[in-house]
Amino acid sequence: MKSLNILLFLLILFTYNFSQTSKPVEYETEGSHFFAISVQNLEESVKWYTNVFGLEVAKELSWNEGANQIRILKGNNLVVELISVPGIKSLEDLTPKLERDFLLKGLFKTGFFVKDAESLFNKLKEKEVSFRGEIFIEEELNQKSFIVLDNNGNRIQIFQKLKPVNTEN
Repeated sequence: MKSLNILLFLLILFTYNFSQTSKPVEYETEGSHFFAISVQNLEESVKWYTNVFGLEVAKELSWNEGANQIRILKGNNLVVELISVPGIKSLEDLTPKLERDFLLKGLFKTGFFVKDAESLFNKLKEKEVSFRGEIFIEEELNQKSFIVLDNNGNRIQIFQKLKPVNTEN
């Protein structure tokens, strides 16, 4: 009987703890967007993000006698942190060629929202930015988007929220 009571107590305790931890955290998002990327050539990457997205260097950090460097770029509600350290390796350097890029565990791409995706898409085409496909509409998510590749091959997906379709007549 004693072991049955202990088992029942543990079951109740586990169920209570699980129900407490399974609830999502409540939060609200802001209009700004942030991502950080490790890069091989810091100066080339700063030039790319400055030229393509109009970002400006807001802060420069270095340590280890200047061998490790960070540039924080800002503009248009977007903050990008570029990190360069000696001996940095790309995924291609460390893994065999995968049939599909997204088969590797970890972050696959980053992205941010803009007011007019089509206008930005056309402007980026004029700058001869590399794309992964064309603009596509995701009706279920009520958005359109496209993917660009930065100078290091990182995927950045640009999103635009679409106005809800009025289904009433």
